[in-house]
This record gives sequence, C-alpha cells and structure tokens, in this order.
Amino acid sequence: MAELADWTLDSERFVTLLGKLVGEAESLQNQPPRYVPREDNAARHIIELLRPHTREHGGPLTLQHLSFVDGRGNLIIEYQHPSATSRTDVVSFVGSHLDVVYANPANWQRDPFKLSIEGDELHGRGTTDCLGHCALQTDLFLQLAAKRPVLGGLRVVGVLIANEEAGGDGASDVGVEALQKHGHLDSLSTGPVIWLDCANKQPNIGSGGVVGWELTATGVMFHSGFPHKAINAIELATDGMLSINQSFVSYRSIVRDRLVLMHERQLCKRSSETSTKRSPSTRGRASTASSARAP
Repeated sequence: MAELADWTLDSERFVTLLGKLVGEAESLQNQPPRYVPREDNAARHIIELLRPHTREHGGPLTLQHLSFVDGRGNLIIEYQHPSATSRTDVVSFVGSHLDVVYANPANWQRDPFKLSIEGDELHGRGTTDCLGHCALQTDLFLQLAAKRPVLGGLRVVGVLIANEEAGGDGASDVGVEALQKHGHLDSLSTGPVIWLDCANKQPNIGSGGVVGWELTATGVMFHSGFPHKAINAIELATDGMLSINQSFVSYRSIVRDRLVLMHERQLCKRSSETSTKRSPSTRGRASTASSARAP
C-alpha cells in the first residue's frame, strides 16, 4: 500500500522493547515439566506500550489479553481506521510467540537472558525465535496507531501466542489452539493469514507458509451432436490447476538454486575459518571468527 511505502522501523523503540522481553526470557523457557513459561511476563511490556493507543483511551487499536491458564496469556491486537465500515477485509499476522526454547547459560558466551548489543548484532534468547517478532509487530501497531492510515478500511490483526515451543498434552488449552477452539480467530478467515515465526538463529528473510484460495471453473454446455464444442468444467479446472502448479514449480526451482548457492557460500566460509583456526600464525583471528558465530 502506498500509505506504508516510506515507513521504517523505529530501531530505538524496537531494541528497548526487545531488551525488556529478553530480560524476561528465563521465565519464558518452555521445556515442561522442568520449565513452564509465564508468557504474561513478556506480554505486560507489550500491553504497557499499546494500551495508551487503544479505543478506551481515544486511539484506534483494540487489544485483547486472553488467558486460559493463569499467567499464560495470548494477545490479539487490531487496527482499523475509524472511518471503516466493513469487518471482512482483513490481513492477519499470527504465530509470533511469547515463549522461548530452553537456554543453558553454560553453552553461551553471553548471558542468554540479557540482550547484548554488539554493533548491528543482537544476542539473547528469543531475539529471533520469537521475541524479536513480537517486538516487531508491536512497533508496527504503534506506527499504525500514530499515523492512522486508511488502508481502504482493511483490518490489520496481530496474534501473539503462548505455548508455541512445547505443545503436547494440554496445548489445546493454552495457546493458538485454545484461541481457535473458543472462536477468537474466526473473524480472520475472510483474509490472508501470515504465520510470522522463525526457526533459525540467523537473520531471517522469509518463512514457509500457506495461503488458502479457491478456484471456480464454469463449463459450457452444447448440443449432444457437437460434444467437442462443449467445455467440461472438471477438465477446465484440472488444466487451470496444472498451469498454477507449474508456475509454483518454476518459482521453487529459482528459490532452491539461490538457497543452494547461499549454503555453498556458507560452507566455504566455515571451511576457511576452520583452516584459519588450525594455523598457529592466525590463531587470534580464528578466535574472533569463532566467537562471532556463537549464540
């Protein structure tokens, strides 16, 4: 949308919030039964920033803090311009989660439960998976609240969930499963849903996902004496699906080739660093390279 073309991340606000979230990460670890997170410890920092911009305070946001287990809430944030009249046009960002995987401080070169800033690098449990995404969405909704773009009446919804990392028994009563079970996600079905999560420790430029869609084929009837002039709707739909699938296959091959190239470059880089570490004359440089790759 043209209204968003010149928007940029408020880096200072993002890093400040992320620091608070990572500071709670020790209590957000999800490895039951030893570690059971309390996602509200992270949610409270987000709520503190967003609440002044909610409709109760004259702003354009709605904010729901939904808990099915004490201390383990989910957040649903919604923006829509006050002039909008329809609720069906919506885009949703779902899946950014307030829990994190277990971190053993003995395996870290830095304190995993404190945000470390080294140049343009951020280190700490959850910076990528997934407290960073929660902070990113928070900044997006703060900008939406401040600038109030019309967006053609589009609803923008962010769903920050609990209990993504562990799942298992009881998961249906905690996080996104509970939200769906109780109907809190029903209104999102009329538009695209983008699952905003990450599964790596490195910068992420894209994740796999699913967009639901529907193809309708309408055939043409004709006289039984000229069946070759009729159009069979099933055959038409099949041809349409074939064409669509071929376009995806072509795109996937391009992405695959790029990923292979990136992987080969990474292997070459690691091989070079390993060779450097084995060389006594360059041991100091090897130590620096090794620490840069640590979590």
